[in-house]
Amino acid sequence: MGQEKQSWLRNVFDSEYFVFWMALTCLSRYKEKEIHQYLCYKIYQTKREEAVLYYPQLFHLMLVEEGQLWNRPIFRLLYKISRSNRHFMSALAMYSVSVSDSYRIEQEKEKTKYGICLEFARIISHVSYPCVKPRHHITKETLYTKYLRMTYGSKVGMSPSASHMLSQQKQFYSLPESPTRRKKEPEYSVKSAIASLLSGIAAVSDTVQHKYLVDVSLCNRVYHKKRVIYKNQAEKIEATIAKNSKENSFIERLNTISTSLISIPRHMREQAFITEINLLNLYLPDNICLSMFCPGSSHTSILSISAELSKTLDSATRAPFMLVYEAANESAWENRSQPADSLMSYEKYSGDTKDKKQETKERVFKTAIKILGGLKELDSSSHVDMDILSIKTRVIKKIYSMHTPQYTTPTNIKYADEWSAAVNEVKKKSIYREMDGWGMNSLIIKTGSDMKQEQLASQILGVIESIWKQEKTGLFLNAYKTMVTGRDSGIIETIQGAKSIHQIKKHLKERGAAQNIMEYFIENWKDKIDEARETFFKSLVAYSLVSYILQIKDRHNGNILIGSKGELFHIDFGFVLGSHPGFYSVESAPFKFSIEYAEVAGEERMSRFKSEFLKGFLSLRKNMDHIIILVESVAKSGGILSITQNSVYTLRERFQPGLTIQEFSENVSDIVDRGMKNVFTDIYDSLQYYTQGYCK
Repeated sequence: MGQEKQSWLRNVFDSEYFVFWMALTCLSRYKEKEIHQYLCYKIYQTKREEAVLYYPQLFHLMLVEEGQLWNRPIFRLLYKISRSNRHFMSALAMYSVSVSDSYRIEQEKEKTKYGICLEFARIISHVSYPCVKPRHHITKETLYTKYLRMTYGSKVGMSPSASHMLSQQKQFYSLPESPTRRKKEPEYSVKSAIASLLSGIAAVSDTVQHKYLVDVSLCNRVYHKKRVIYKNQAEKIEATIAKNSKENSFIERLNTISTSLISIPRHMREQAFITEINLLNLYLPDNICLSMFCPGSSHTSILSISAELSKTLDSATRAPFMLVYEAANESAWENRSQPADSLMSYEKYSGDTKDKKQETKERVFKTAIKILGGLKELDSSSHVDMDILSIKTRVIKKIYSMHTPQYTTPTNIKYADEWSAAVNEVKKKSIYREMDGWGMNSLIIKTGSDMKQEQLASQILGVIESIWKQEKTGLFLNAYKTMVTGRDSGIIETIQGAKSIHQIKKHLKERGAAQNIMEYFIENWKDKIDEARETFFKSLVAYSLVSYILQIKDRHNGNILIGSKGELFHIDFGFVLGSHPGFYSVESAPFKFSIEYAEVAGEERMSRFKSEFLKGFLSLRKNMDHIIILVESVAKSGGILSITQNSVYTLRERFQPGLTIQEFSENVSDIVDRGMKNVFTDIYDSLQYYTQGYCK
């Protein structure tokens, strides 16, 4: 790369206009290690928060870098950040194991990436590596460190800014600030010189932008020799990750519950789930802070899981569930001297108000839960007599059938206000309600699905939402967080107070009311109906546009929700950017639209649909590079099977960058017409009704 181009890029990186998506673009488009090294340094200096947010993109770009893992600039960046952020360390380790599942060991090229993913997870998941820190260890100088000492050892003629920059970069790359005292200078052999040159250690472009160079002897103390890849290596590393932190261990238990519920008949599944939650409650409260709800300035502790509010969710082949739990500030729990067993604490607190019969029932139930915990350790793969396993199965079924009361919503509570009413009810009974930072959180545990694609979609929705806020379009999304927690598992943030259209229609049917969305709006927002309908309309336009751009498929009334203010939003992005359920995509419409949506919005608002759609599309078109680079970064490594280079190409084509504004407006008008008049939307709703039971 020419000096002129290097100088131009460095001026851009050092300017006030340098933003994170530009860094991703350069890391994706340029292969030169000098650029990667300097960009990683700048990201660590100024864009660390964005790096934590967009770590999937950085991870996939790291996979296509060349060289040993420890000598890859992006790896060093991620490793450096993870040392000071326990949540980031866990997220990185779990994500890398998930990506490894996309590669086949049989193919040599993919086998290399598979090994890198697992080695990355192994290194990152260690809280502290058992090695001597470079600045405390006497080592031989490499050609690079000798060059720095000889060239910049004297402060004469060296500006303070250059000296400060050199000191910072030495610290970032784990180089000693001053050379180690030695009796005499060591002699360098020809072999060591060649090895240094091959590893890039001797190449320096200038005082600031030099190669990403590390002392190989120091790296070898941290980065162990290459290990043999074996079949169940991913499972072993997953177990190691769970062992290294309470948060990961807790998430692993939740994943195990979801997986174990699959084999249980549906009519017993809810009670089995409640029993498992009560078993998990025996280990709470504890200093477990989930990154999704961590405020950043301080951590939180999980106090107790609400068995009354937590519930299983509808799924044809899997057993996802919603977990609702009490939490408080970590410091508040540490300063509180209470028994660790939450069930025992609850009995002590409420013993005066319960009769003896109820106390006896709870003691029996708690004993049964402990028995269940022991029985679950008897695995069929062990050398256990079949009669014992048969008894185990019968006892577990008996425990699962024990009754636990569930929370019932009062009849006078509006459907949209159920969540706040439930939280108030739990707070009245909670022994932790006076603790600092007390609150209720909820999340969805999902297993058996590739959550990397869902996480990518959530990232894109967040970027789109920020663009619309900046452009002041008036459109908005209900973007929620998604986090990969394993090879086929993840946790999803819930939008509190929201109900799916399927749930709404089912609820209306049970009451004998008309099964349409407008009826629901009249019941819940009678006094603010116009405001709720305007909110619905703005979100309808937003999600129609997003559905077209990202090609979101598998749209039915089970994954389209209405929030507590009347906003419409979508969840479950398992099929995006070209992927679809089944061998053939029935959903040929640009976006999901129903005549009921038009009824809620009203005729006057629907007349503005095209203009609002165009306004939102133009703002995204102007900033399309922000969106495309998120997909392009991921597609380079092949770590998400459904995201390919063709996905990037078709995504860019939907923005139609070559059209004039007039031509683009005509194209948008055609898209809206096709979306509103497509008969395949009704066909897919009918298919979901007859196969899955979702209300039309």
